[in-house]
Amino acid sequence: MSKHVGEVKFLDDIKDKDLFQAKEFLTELSTALPKKCEKYFNATKEQVYIYSEIQLHTILAPIIDDISDAYLLECPTDRIKPGDSKSNSGWIDYWVLYKKNVFLMELKYSYSNIEDYTTDKKILKEWSKANEQLEDIPKVADFSVNEEPVIKIALQFNLTYDDSKLNEVYSLDNCIKIGKGIKTYLNNEGDAPNFIFNWSVDESMIKHTYEDGSEQNYPYIHLLARVYKD
Repeated sequence: MSKHVGEVKFLDDIKDKDLFQAKEFLTELSTALPKKCEKYFNATKEQVYIYSEIQLHTILAPIIDDISDAYLLECPTDRIKPGDSKSNSGWIDYWVLYKKNVFLMELKYSYSNIEDYTTDKKILKEWSKANEQLEDIPKVADFSVNEEPVIKIALQFNLTYDDSKLNEVYSLDNCIKIGKGIKTYLNNEGDAPNFIFNWSVDESMIKHTYEDGSEQNYPYIHLLARVYKD
């Protein structure tokens, strides 16, 4: 990892051999993420990821294109909610063909405060939504090309901000601590992440100045994923 982008650490609880290639995919995706972000930052002097989920496709889609055999954004699907007898049409954020596996991936975006990552309920709301959307896909739906196994991935990009006026010392250890804390927080509702990418962003890239002159630090990024089969 380039010294100009910071430090990273992967953590996972994936033991099922059938999910190992999904772990490999997420590792490749995460490894390439900081360099893509650095490229945008060097050209614009701002971070591509500070806005919303939509802007994340700017960096994720090219990476997925590089590492996969094929992919489709906004893959059409039916959804059937528990208790409903009729399906509704919808879209899956990413359909990915990777080494004879098909991944159905829902991407979500959330923030956390460096001092208390449980104050923003959007973390839990977005995580629950991603898992619900995947679980509402009918089991009879066929997304394979040549009978590949289909694996579902709920993926949440979480950006940690620091709005204090203190001279905070940022570190990979603290980044990992927050990542584990978010996992515990999400686990209280079930469907805990089984893969976490922790990125302690280099100090040269953490500060953003808004148009009104206010400043905000964004020192940590986490990709939290739940990888599973029906």
